[in-house]
Amino acid sequence: SQEVGTCPRCFFEKGRQDFNPKKLVPALAAFLKKEGKISLPKNCDIIKTAPFKELPPDCPDWFYTRAAAVFRRIYIRPGTGIGSLTKVYGSASRPGVRPQHHQACARGHLRFAMQQFEKLGYMEHCVSGGRKLTPKGTQMADRMAHSCC
Repeated sequence: SQEVGTCPRCFFEKGRQDFNPKKLVPALAAFLKKEGKISLPKNCDIIKTAPFKELPPDCPDWFYTRAAAVFRRIYIRPGTGIGSLTKVYGSASRPGVRPQHHQACARGHLRFAMQQFEKLGYMEHCVSGGRKLTPKGTQMADRMAHSCC
């Protein structure tokens, strides 16, 4: 018999940020792909994720992974917008021998992923700006978090 609050699956003792993203994001991406309700962008095979990248991603399922990562990020911090997500997924750009500077990632695929989640009813616009999860989206995220913890 365990003490109260020591069960690792208990959500009330384990907050949203305590779940391992290395397990949650692939599980959520596999769920989104299996569900089949999220459509891919038309030019998904040639989209670069940032202007400082030379080639598109190698993995054919990269969009599901990015969409799952965006979903997790908004699950943790409601009210996150596209601008802050571009800073999170951006990286250092170093053109030639010049000093490196941070450059934001592309916005289109992030916006497309959020719009797909809105169509499914998992996400909605926040009054203060950005987006937040609906109760349906929070329930799905909680279920996925508990299944992979």
